[in-house]
Amino acid sequence: MAGYVETDQPEPELAPVPNGSAFDPKGAGVYLAGVDMAPGIWRSSGTGDSDGECWLLVYDLAGERSGGGIEPVGFSLRIPAGDLQIIIGEYSPGCTWTWISE
Repeated sequence: MAGYVETDQPEPELAPVPNGSAFDPKGAGVYLAGVDMAPGIWRSSGTGDSDGECWLLVYDLAGERSGGGIEPVGFSLRIPAGDLQIIIGEYSPGCTWTWISE
């Protein structure tokens, strides 16, 4: 095959790269860590639900919960890098999560 050279080198591992919008504030929805939502510290703001709370849950791709929770507005948490799904609650539509730092 023209242009194909076989080598003994392993294929490089490709890590997810956050797109530009991965650092934008997030509202209710489902996001992939490292692609749709940048790893780092995120802080909630807004009015929260009727109890003044916002929720953000972290799941691995097998569907096992691995972090997050229901917290008061103004709470910060770290989104780790990796194959994770982030769910920001539709029941707290008054919440926005904003990326703060790595």
